[in-house]
Amino acid sequence: MENFPHLPTLLSVGAAVVFLMLVLNQFLFKPLRTIIDERERRTTHAQEELEAANILQAERLDQIANRLKEARREAHDIRDTAQRAGRAERDERMMEARKAAQDIVEKAREELAADVEIAHKDLESEAERLSQLIAEQVLGRPVGSEGGSN
Repeated sequence: MENFPHLPTLLSVGAAVVFLMLVLNQFLFKPLRTIIDERERRTTHAQEELEAANILQAERLDQIANRLKEARREAHDIRDTAQRAGRAERDERMMEARKAAQDIVEKAREELAADVEIAHKDLESEAERLSQLIAEQVLGRPVGSEGGSN
């Protein structure tokens, strides 16, 4: 040992370093590595869950968009159907109103024609009575109602 006067110190320091490494490895580095591995596993798991949630969210958004598009199309179809039905009902009511108006006009024409016929007959009889009265006054004698006896 004379060649290496510090060998015992060096060996004791080396042994202390090895012992310290074993102790630190057992009580510090292994638990620390376990904690780091667990955090990394949790982080990886959380990222996988996040990706799965993002995919699920995208699918649900697509489903919602498709349902919304379908609902808009159905609403448009319902509105168009209602408008067509409204126009058809309006047209039907207009035709009924025109028919009713034509019926009223036709009835009024018939009543007017009947009134004209009655008035015409009344005027003819009144004209005949007046002509007989005028003839009696002009002739100064009664005239028969048969028009051609005199």
